[in-house]
Amino acid sequence: MALRNKRLARLSRQELEVVSPDLEPAPLSLKRILRAPHEPIEHVFFVESGVVSMVNEPESGDIVEFATIGPEGLWDFRFCSEPILSRAARSRRFRATPCG
Repeated sequence: MALRNKRLARLSRQELEVVSPDLEPAPLSLKRILRAPHEPIEHVFFVESGVVSMVNEPESGDIVEFATIGPEGLWDFRFCSEPILSRAARSRRFRATPCG
């Protein structure tokens, strides 16, 4: 499996063998909402190409982008409101398992 995400590429062979069966391709279309506010986390996304934007929509109605994630990282939803893709991208994802 060719890994374009730098976080996944840094895993050891043993670690990759553990997560690889659960990783699936996840094409991401323009402006797709990956998680709406206050919804449970269903997947963890590892961006392979393109950029994912973390945005906030204050009461004024303006959309404010406060972070972008590309192939160097993973998409962590714990502290964001409504992430939207700023342009088409490819990613891999696996289903999140609730803790606790």
